[in-house]
Amino acid sequence: MEIGETEKYDYYDILNVSQDATMEQIAQSYKNLSRTHHPDKCNGSAATFIKLKKAFDTLSDATMRQFYDKYGVEGVHVAGMVDRDEEQDLALPEDKLASLEKNVRHLLRMHEELKEQRTAQLSGESSIALQLFIPRWHKDAIALANKKLAEQGEEGRTFDPNGRIKYCQTSQNVAFNSWLGKITLGTVSHIQTSAKDVSRGIMKYICVWHRQWNESTITKVSASLPGTVDATVNYRISKKVSISNKINFTPFQLLAPNSYFTGFNFDFGENISTQIGGTLTPDGFQTTAILTRNKDPYMSSLRITSSERDTTVHPTNGR
Repeated sequence: MEIGETEKYDYYDILNVSQDATMEQIAQSYKNLSRTHHPDKCNGSAATFIKLKKAFDTLSDATMRQFYDKYGVEGVHVAGMVDRDEEQDLALPEDKLASLEKNVRHLLRMHEELKEQRTAQLSGESSIALQLFIPRWHKDAIALANKKLAEQGEEGRTFDPNGRIKYCQTSQNVAFNSWLGKITLGTVSHIQTSAKDVSRGIMKYICVWHRQWNESTITKVSASLPGTVDATVNYRISKKVSISNKINFTPFQLLAPNSYFTGFNFDFGENISTQIGGTLTPDGFQTTAILTRNKDPYMSSLRITSSERDTTVHPTNGR
């Protein structure tokens, strides 16, 4: 039950006493009424008996009675959640009431902060990725690639057939919930190398909208500036298997997509999952396999892509 949510009734009325009744009058009335409404009696009522006990427990405590007179049933409901040990060292009733009020205000402040956190579910993460490149070129293909570089006036540059590890990207983002769904805002930076081996830093701003329509269907749309838009629909066909379809396009060119992906997602339990699928682009077809292990607050993944020309292994670790 949320703070402030409780059944409302007047403690004095249910005990049939006035607000200025003495402690003896309250105790005597409770004794008589509890006998009448005790659940073991023929016409007894458990619900009424519980209300009587709650009213008596509150009004028989001098500090809680003052608190009830000032803040009502909802106030007493909250006061019942705080630690009152420090009141034992206080002698004056007004000091005890002030101590209780202070603790209740602290509890309410903490509750509001937690409630805002639960509502927005604000979270963030950062990651860094490295890329392992493993070429699969034959000698003739390597020679042809070097020949093309020479024809383009780049005699000093040759194709390197050896594997290499290089920095891929870093990312930071923050996510929050809204009535539209989950929204993620962030940045991604990476190093881009031009045809003349000139490297420069590139940064993109990203925005992701994620919404679960029902138990089976999830929609996700992500956009980057500058960049393209990804629209994904994920449909769960069983508890551990789902299908993903994703289209990538440049804004205002929806009828001429850059790529189309379809794949299967498998959940193996123990925070381990994998995705296997293929991507169709104007340049050809590429297969992808991704193995992910998510253990809060860390996530690691291994992405393997393969085409006619090469295979790329892409490990990622982040939190």
